[in-house]
Amino acid sequence: MDKIYLEWLAAITGLTSVVLTARRSVLSWPVGLISVVVFLWFFFHIKLYADSGLQLFYLLTGLYGWWHWAQGGPDRGKALIKVLSVRNRIVGSALILAGILSTSWFLHTKTDSVNPWMDGTVSVMSVGAQLLMMRKIWDSWVLWIAIDILSLWLYAAKAAWVTLGLHAIYLGIATGGLIAWRRALVRGERI
Repeated sequence: MDKIYLEWLAAITGLTSVVLTARRSVLSWPVGLISVVVFLWFFFHIKLYADSGLQLFYLLTGLYGWWHWAQGGPDRGKALIKVLSVRNRIVGSALILAGILSTSWFLHTKTDSVNPWMDGTVSVMSVGAQLLMMRKIWDSWVLWIAIDILSLWLYAAKAAWVTLGLHAIYLGIATGGLIAWRRALVRGERI
């Protein structure tokens, strides 16, 4: 199959997954896994190695997220949306910064990555956002918004126009998800 068709398949399934996530649907996870597998191949072939490796992480965490959301969390009831404490935000930010510096340095010195610093930044921030999303933590949407803004520049530099368009749409969905999850958080809704 031609690379452009695979990019479209990954984009459509990825978009569907994010819409389902914003709506707090457990179906977001299996649909997202299709996107992950296709994007893994696509990113590897356009030499965005951190993005390609990120897809392996998404594959594993997607399986866990699917299970966690389907089971409702550790208490097997419907899971509440949560917010990080100030302490956890500081620790998480420090870990993300350390991850960005080490990943970007590695990509810069050990690979032929075409944009190691932005590739590393987007990928490490995505790891943090995914870990939060798996546990239904509202703060994940803040990270996804920042990731989508940075991704617009990254994919424009690689002329990955379908993926750029996808992240422009993701930016709107992430903003809507942030608002919708905040409302659900205030109301104490469980899913």
